[in-house]
Amino acid sequence: MTKNHKLLSLTLILSLILGILIFAAGCGKSEPAPAEETAAPKSDVDLSDAKDVGDGDKQFYFVAVDRDEDETVYLVHTDEKTIGEALDDVDLIETEERDYGMYVAEVDGEEADYVSEGEYWALFVDGEYCSESIDSLKIDEDAVYLMRIEKAW
Repeated sequence: MTKNHKLLSLTLILSLILGILIFAAGCGKSEPAPAEETAAPKSDVDLSDAKDVGDGDKQFYFVAVDRDEDETVYLVHTDEKTIGEALDDVDLIETEERDYGMYVAEVDGEEADYVSEGEYWALFVDGEYCSESIDSLKIDEDAVYLMRIEKAW
């Protein structure tokens, strides 16, 4: 290898190392976002007119939104561990057991028609879509749970 090739190779290696160091130094050095931007948004539903249902030491708010976008707010009292068990126990949801877990067919007396309309009951926690199954979602007494009909297609 000629002297020029060695010098060029050394320059490229040093440039690469310097670039990696600069990149690594920049990672993790960003300023944290203000607390109001990082916190999960709470539901903007008025909880003051909540209907009390159930009995138990734990409680949480549940909002059922019908097809007309009318909201019914419940303060659910329970001793159950999951949202699905608690809502089923107070007859706010009708469920079917499926291969993948509990399927919510009906909420507050209104049925979602998945077969012909592609509708399903979507679950939101503090305003954020929840992809966790309702039968495994542990109750958080500080959270607001909301279900409304969504279209799959």
